[in-house]
Amino acid sequence: MERDDCHPATPEYPHPFVHVVTLTTAQRIRGIILGSILFPLRIALASLCFLLSWPFARLRLAGLSEEERSRPVTGWRSWLLHPIVWFWSRSVFFCLGFLWVKVKGRRADLKEAPVLVVAPHSGFLDMLVLFPTQLPTVVSRSENTSLPVVGVQPQSDLLPTEQLYWRQPQGLMVFTQRQALGLPATDYVMEGRVPVSKLGGLSLPLESPARETLSLLHRNGLGASEVEAALGRMIDRCQSGPRGLKASAEELASILGLTDKQTASICSLYSKDDTVDLRQIYLGVAALSGFVSFKSLLHTAFTLFDREGSGSLSAEQLSGLMGALLGVPQLNTTELYSEASRDGRLTEDDLLRVLTTHPTYQRVVNQHLQPDEDLDGPLLSNGKVVNNNGLMLDSNGSLHHHKKLE
Repeated sequence: MERDDCHPATPEYPHPFVHVVTLTTAQRIRGIILGSILFPLRIALASLCFLLSWPFARLRLAGLSEEERSRPVTGWRSWLLHPIVWFWSRSVFFCLGFLWVKVKGRRADLKEAPVLVVAPHSGFLDMLVLFPTQLPTVVSRSENTSLPVVGVQPQSDLLPTEQLYWRQPQGLMVFTQRQALGLPATDYVMEGRVPVSKLGGLSLPLESPARETLSLLHRNGLGASEVEAALGRMIDRCQSGPRGLKASAEELASILGLTDKQTASICSLYSKDDTVDLRQIYLGVAALSGFVSFKSLLHTAFTLFDREGSGSLSAEQLSGLMGALLGVPQLNTTELYSEASRDGRLTEDDLLRVLTTHPTYQRVVNQHLQPDEDLDGPLLSNGKVVNNNGLMLDSNGSLHHHKKLE
């Protein structure tokens, strides 16, 4: 479907995934004083209202089969119990500080719009927000019915986990005008918990993990020479064999020369467990730091993912390579693979050619895989990136020689 009036995030059109709060000193002091008093009181009252709504919500679903629970509740369960649960739901938000709610616009009737879809459903309070609209069906995991209190709150559509988390059809993105906020939609979508934009089938993160890594290294006292040395140790480890590709938090701390606590923040950017793929950290940080040229970086990446030494990458290996370069998993590299491969083979030269000459992928390289002169970190000297590149991409994507900037 056609995307309606999409804009990138700018000061005029703030990004929907990022909200910056600026408080004055007086507001901070007031927040500390009132928060220490009101916060526990509000939580206690909201919890009480939540508990009081529990028996009515349970009665609302009592005696229904799984099939009946998968459909919206009707009859006496709706007209008798709905207003009660509605009242307690509103009370929860009143206790949390939403004293008055201003309603803008008119709710469409069932003939005009029989379905309202709101996403993402990211917390158990979401269902209480929708309930006063008399749209009581919230899609949730069927496993949540076993949870105390929240398991019987107004969430009639209960689906198995494997059905709940739908994979979006490739190439289909629907954006709607955020008319109530007076803001247009943006080109960013959520993949997992990461906001990304789409370009040539690739997922481009709003916040680069490599950028955040460089910032963390800077804040922890690593200068340009220390970062370069750490990258050297990292690539040596990666090239030592398949076992060297993964590292624990302790091993990464040794490589970076940081404490385990300092390294934990970096690990969380790339992995949900206690190990990280060093290829992701090395390739992303090396690209933004400017210590190696893009051509050299791509050669290293190709070698790391072509573990058999066949001189060609499979579609799966290409997804891994681009995911490591860009810092987020790549779910659809079919377009790039088709553009770069010849006779079923994807060589390093062909991949370099497409990434540096194809208009779409030039943008990916120039915007996400080049040293960032605005980077606030240890790689800046007099406002310019300290750079050891031999070959770099200019603004048009062509290769040219670039001397080290002092």
